[in-house]
Amino acid sequence: MQVVSKPFAAVLSCAKVKPAPIWFLAMVCMANVSFAQQLKVVDEERTIVVTQADKVVVTYNKVSPPSPTGIDPIYERSGCLHPVGSPQGKFVTAMFPFDHAHQQGIFSAWVNTTYEGRAVDFWNLAGRTGRVLHERVISTFQTAEVAGFEVDLLHRVETQPPVDVLRERWKVSVYPTDGTYHCFDLETEQTALTAQPLIINEYHYGGIVLRGPTRWLTAKDSDARKQSDLKIEPSEFLNSLGSDRVKGNH
Repeated sequence: MQVVSKPFAAVLSCAKVKPAPIWFLAMVCMANVSFAQQLKVVDEERTIVVTQADKVVVTYNKVSPPSPTGIDPIYERSGCLHPVGSPQGKFVTAMFPFDHAHQQGIFSAWVNTTYEGRAVDFWNLAGRTGRVLHERVISTFQTAEVAGFEVDLLHRVETQPPVDVLRERWKVSVYPTDGTYHCFDLETEQTALTAQPLIINEYHYGGIVLRGPTRWLTAKDSDARKQSDLKIEPSEFLNSLGSDRVKGNH
């Protein structure tokens, strides 16, 4: 199975502006090179960070950040993207949010699966039946048009005996922009590791997840009312199919 996500905001390239005058083509190419030079990939022991103009675009966690005080360490998760940053320096993902501590940035997890007759939930970590974790870094790359990395994740059945049932390849590609927005692709491909199939049962959510910050909760969210001092800011969701927050989540 392969799931590919392509943002609409693509970087303008020379090949896409053939009708334009030659001097305009040169300006576009020079601008792209200038913006691309602002991209940087830093591969460290615990993370891979891609920045543009020293602003975080996306961070991949090879090792989970430690859970904060009051949050069970069972919710620690590697192999996820957090923080994802805006050009203004705001983070648009959350890790260990008070309302759903198992939701970590951008992550991959199936909720309702079966393996050798065992029910396996890779999403709800407290159940201790499944987990997705970082395995290895395949590569990092940086060119005049794109910067990013490739990594492998493992989907592990944790009930006895534990077994790795899927390997998932992530390719994250960050594209240079004019600095008014950030743009990146996440391409994912999952491959079975055992002769026995992992059965993905029908469910109303699961797969690839983007967990936003708690400041995006609304007055309609019951969890928001549990935090009297929670600061809420206006936010809207819209996917490529035109679905809003509720419809696009299910």
